[in-house]
Amino acid sequence: MMRLPHHLVRCLRCTRGAALTEFVLIVPMMALMLTGVVEATALLRLDRKLQNAAYATADLTTQKPILKNARLADIFSAANLVIQPYLEQGLSVGISSVVFDPDDGSPSVDWAESLRGGVVADATGLAAGLGTPGSSVVIVRAQYTYTPLFGNLVFGDIQLEEVAFAHPRRSASIMRE
Repeated sequence: MMRLPHHLVRCLRCTRGAALTEFVLIVPMMALMLTGVVEATALLRLDRKLQNAAYATADLTTQKPILKNARLADIFSAANLVIQPYLEQGLSVGISSVVFDPDDGSPSVDWAESLRGGVVADATGLAAGLGTPGSSVVIVRAQYTYTPLFGNLVFGDIQLEEVAFAHPRRSASIMRE
């Protein structure tokens, strides 16, 4: 059996600096995990707030038979408040009122409004099957462009979207003034 030189054996048994080496190897991984947890939590929280903003906008839009300009401004302000503490500049909201023909029940867009360029793409397709002839439905599409807290290191900007539906409460459709 071959024996290792004395200084090599002593070097292999030395544990000074082992903790520092392990620390240096583990810290970047732990920092990356912490960053991921913080980003995931912020993203989930924002998604919940965006969902609440979409449903609140749909609910407030359908409360009265006539939607006036001042009320619409208040509804958009409410959507901005719901999304806080996130920046309201990332939020866009589109509202469409879809009415169903009294004869054949085919959907058509009655009116549409937007906040920061928000639109409801294919509103008639989304409304298909959601109403009876002569009724209507309000569709709200809220979008948010999320910039990660730690910059665009991995994913870049992330687009979130929520769609909400509501039927008018006191009339067959919501009239726009």
